[in-house]
Amino acid sequence: MSAPVRVTDLFDVPDHVRKTDFVVKLTEGVAHAEETARSYVVTPEVLEALGTALGLVKASLDTGRSHAAYIQGSFGSGKSHFMAMLSLLLENSDAAWRLPKLHGFREQHAWVKSKKVLQLRFHMVGQKSLEAAIFGEYVQWVRAHDPEAPVPPLFADEALFEDARSLAKRLGDEGFFAPMNPESANKRWGKLASANLWTRARFDEATRSADPEERAKLFDALARSHFKAFAQQKDQFVDADSGLEVLARHAHSLGYDAVLLLLDEMVLWLASGASNAAWLHNEGQKAAKLVEAQHSAREIPIVSFIARQRDIADLVGDDLAGAENKLLRQSLAWFKDRFEPIYLGDNNLPEIVSERILRPKGEAAKRQLDDAFK
Repeated sequence: MSAPVRVTDLFDVPDHVRKTDFVVKLTEGVAHAEETARSYVVTPEVLEALGTALGLVKASLDTGRSHAAYIQGSFGSGKSHFMAMLSLLLENSDAAWRLPKLHGFREQHAWVKSKKVLQLRFHMVGQKSLEAAIFGEYVQWVRAHDPEAPVPPLFADEALFEDARSLAKRLGDEGFFAPMNPESANKRWGKLASANLWTRARFDEATRSADPEERAKLFDALARSHFKAFAQQKDQFVDADSGLEVLARHAHSLGYDAVLLLLDEMVLWLASGASNAAWLHNEGQKAAKLVEAQHSAREIPIVSFIARQRDIADLVGDDLAGAENKLLRQSLAWFKDRFEPIYLGDNNLPEIVSERILRPKGEAAKRQLDDAFK
């Protein structure tokens, strides 16, 4: 009687497996390109999905029109890993393109070598609004990658600062800055107060700053003195439609051909506020602006990919009144119809598991497994 064959004789089985061992976060996946590419399994369906996604970017570059797509798949289907690989391919990363199954694919998409695509990547959970996520990330990107570039005029305070410049010109420095520097505060805090006085130099620096906190300080000083009607304004950035137009124009001025938005966990983010019909309706309308500009064509296209596990309309429960529920569902369906679906099917999982987890120890082990199956 032959000795029993143990699983560990055939496979390299880890001692411990954690839930996070096979989870790839979008931003971390891009940052660790070699590891992300090495662990990626390119099945025929995945190859087709990558081709569809790259084709969508190419169509936007060719036509100048913005496009958007869902990366649709169940939990564990690899949506974040897919977006990380797509991002690396568009960066023309050797780590991604050297995968054997992508060699022939590279010739079809040689355009990635010559086109400059500015990429912004988001984990949406915890974001205040779509504008805060996209415009805030873009401001940070510009500050990190091109600190000499002009500050993108995405802040809602830009119009206020322009009015303040005109007023300062009429009043002169003394008349303009005196109300912004209360005398009582100067006496109370002495030298500390003097260091925080508003002067022409500090005013000019704040209006050009990309630091939201510094801009907020100037906004507060102006709203408490010359422009008290602005004291109730709470939004930090301009509206989505105007801001996306400004973002595209600014990115074009930096030499880019398109802007790519990779939005991970966006549907989960929307689900967190699904009980607030007004908020969900409002954010859904903003998301549609990723594709459709209300006022004019953008100077360069914006291409968006959103990972989702569920249909957005399924977020609406039955607790809302009939008419309100129907209106919200119609709004979300209109938003959904502006996005093309790219599917990552569950039928890829056996091949992915085979390559990533159940790897035979060698050729002898593989032959033994094949014989057993026969």
